[in-house]
Amino acid sequence: MKLRLKDNSIRIRLSMPEVDQLIQSGEISSQTMFPSLRALKTLIRVRELDQAEISIINNVIEAGLPKSQLAGWHENDQVGYSWQISLDNGEQLVFTIEKDFKCLTDRPGEDETSLFPNPSESHG
Repeated sequence: MKLRLKDNSIRIRLSMPEVDQLIQSGEISSQTMFPSLRALKTLIRVRELDQAEISIINNVIEAGLPKSQLAGWHENDQVGYSWQISLDNGEQLVFTIEKDFKCLTDRPGEDETSLFPNPSESHG
């Protein structure tokens, strides 16, 4: 799971096994350790929702995704989903979840074996 934060946007990219696990079990999580053994955990759950929801409490980013929208995602060409979530201050948070694709250029030291084939890759 890759997490990207920029201003009022959160983008999460998932590998093939992570998408499979999310669809089949309804939940995935990831944890990043910081000095002093403090962790930032990301937890994603598929639930009966009309709209995605996301919160952060006690160093846990927890997202709920609409089950109806994600049905079959692991088996289709849909790259991802994006939602605009209203904030208490009237602004919007853009929350995106996507399949993580292999890069088109080789990156030494990067293990991309579990990533999705890049749709821009030419097969000539």
